[in-house]
Amino acid sequence: MPGIVAGALCAHPPILLAEVGGFESQRVRATAEAMRELDVMLAGHRADVAVVISPHSPSSMTSLPVRHAARVAGDLARFRAPQVRVEAVV
Repeated sequence: MPGIVAGALCAHPPILLAEVGGFESQRVRATAEAMRELDVMLAGHRADVAVVISPHSPSSMTSLPVRHAARVAGDLARFRAPQVRVEAVV
């Protein structure tokens, strides 16, 4: 069946990761668990396309750019954790 199959808004404080938050990560345990549950739910849909809109992406009041790339990558260096890196094929 075509159409939107799921949607979610996710709080994502950097302290979710122990490498950034240390002991403070315990404060967001419920958020971490909710994100794990969301992961399972979204994976179950097996959608052909995923649209991710982030407040950290370049944007303006009148436009929202769309990126089309074979892969994305980043790290948490700005949160004093440059060793935490992610790379994904899209």
